[in-house]
Amino acid sequence: MPKQTLSLVHSLVTSVENNLLPPINPDFSCLPGKSNSPAKPAFRSYREISIERHKAEYQQVAYVYELAPDTTKHGRLALLNDCRQGAYFAVNSENRSVRIISNHCSLRWCPMCSASKGFFVTKSVTELLHRMKHPKLITLTLKHTSSPLAKQIEHLYSSFKRLRKMKPIKQKIAGGVWFFQVKRTKSTDEWHPHLHLLVDGEYIAQRYLSELWRKASYGSFVVDIRPVKDKAKTAEYVARYAVKPAMLSNYSLEHGVEIVKALHGRRICGTWGIGRGCCLSIPKAETEGSWYRVGNYRTVIELQNEDEYARLIISAWKNNEQLPPKVDMSHVENCGSVANPHAPPAVYQHTFFD
Repeated sequence: MPKQTLSLVHSLVTSVENNLLPPINPDFSCLPGKSNSPAKPAFRSYREISIERHKAEYQQVAYVYELAPDTTKHGRLALLNDCRQGAYFAVNSENRSVRIISNHCSLRWCPMCSASKGFFVTKSVTELLHRMKHPKLITLTLKHTSSPLAKQIEHLYSSFKRLRKMKPIKQKIAGGVWFFQVKRTKSTDEWHPHLHLLVDGEYIAQRYLSELWRKASYGSFVVDIRPVKDKAKTAEYVARYAVKPAMLSNYSLEHGVEIVKALHGRRICGTWGIGRGCCLSIPKAETEGSWYRVGNYRTVIELQNEDEYARLIISAWKNNEQLPPKVDMSHVENCGSVANPHAPPAVYQHTFFD
């Protein structure tokens, strides 16, 4: 059977559930052992399971995208609605590991894509922290004002740029990573944009850092600096802001639209100095081995109790085991090579059947 190349372009073409060959036995209930098994629950697609983990946030993002101006080529709401519509199991040709590959929108505010990205950022930041000799967590805050959020973000970023150029900072800090976060104050109902920095540097007194920040920001002085004690927890804490700087479900639609508009086209994280090389985005393609589709998600899930190959695929995926050679669902559908898949969204893997 000829190998089939599957695209990961964000379009309905990637919905591989629409690209199946007729099964050998179209009536799955006639397969051996089916008649004695209890009634199965209704099938839930990979997309439905992914959304279920982020229901409130997904719905709010959809509402905000519907209201916010959209200058993107394909339309953010359309991309969000198509995210993870198609999914299939694939095996690596070298280590025989199994994972799920799906189409994805890669939108900043998509809760499924941001959760997947967070896994990689956390891992990358943890590795960076272990390379640092004197890791510290710094928070830089602006004075609360009634100015539009976009204007405050511009001021925050330019102030941070001036701070990094100051001689005392260049002498004491070798570099690091920064992440943007925004909240809204309860007392004054004003925007509260701030930066979290993970840096490698010498001791800096908080009072001294506060004075430097006051000069760089033209008046703001609230800062926090503390040594990093738990590297894994700290990396997980700051990585969430590299993914998305706010949960839109915590805000009104009006404020959600303002956040999306103010941050459109803006970086929300970055590196400098020793932090360069720390990966803050999902790798574009695998660096080792080729990936081959071994079965459509729905096919494997629905046949796992009737088909031995489907059972082996599920077992290898859930238990992080090697899939035996020549095991796939080619007796039911087309299977073939996968073009440049993203790195595995491990955050979605082993809890699907809990």
